[in-house]
Amino acid sequence: MDMPTALLKNPTATELLIQDHELIKSLFRQAEEAAADERRKKIGDRCVREIEIHSLLEKKIFYPAVRRDLGEERLVAQALVEHEAAERLVNELKGLAAGERYNTRLRALREIVEPHIEEESAGMLPRVENSDMDIEALGEQMLELKRRIDPRMFEPKQVRGAALLVGAALVAGGLAWATARAISRRRTA
Repeated sequence: MDMPTALLKNPTATELLIQDHELIKSLFRQAEEAAADERRKKIGDRCVREIEIHSLLEKKIFYPAVRRDLGEERLVAQALVEHEAAERLVNELKGLAAGERYNTRLRALREIVEPHIEEESAGMLPRVENSDMDIEALGEQMLELKRRIDPRMFEPKQVRGAALLVGAALVAGGLAWATARAISRRRTA
């Protein structure tokens, strides 16, 4: 079940966030489909860990840059409120055993996180991509922080083992977004 969150060689900040979003959504789906509570908890715990790391990257690096470079106070403030709600459930989930209470809290977390992902994908990320922000440098900073948090995520064995899962999630979820972005850029060019 261990899988990396960074398979792209030199992802931009937005590519890294999109990749994380797709992985988190995939883990939520897998947890929902799991037949046994113990399996659901194992997948759910991995999802919780991914959310914690992703949230840290956004709060420490990405959101401050968006606030500083784009002046997007309202979008960042809204995102941080959503993060606080998710963090409360994350902390509660970390103390629960497998079972119905865990399952209910995990579904509640999904109901908070997935709309947040969609809002960010439709609002903040396109604004960042269409700006003059140095998303390559931000991506490097974010990737470095991920490596410091959990170096095991980047071991070659882990990367190979998860490439198909994350690749499929990226294709399924990211292709439509990337296509829309390319069309939008052609229109403005």
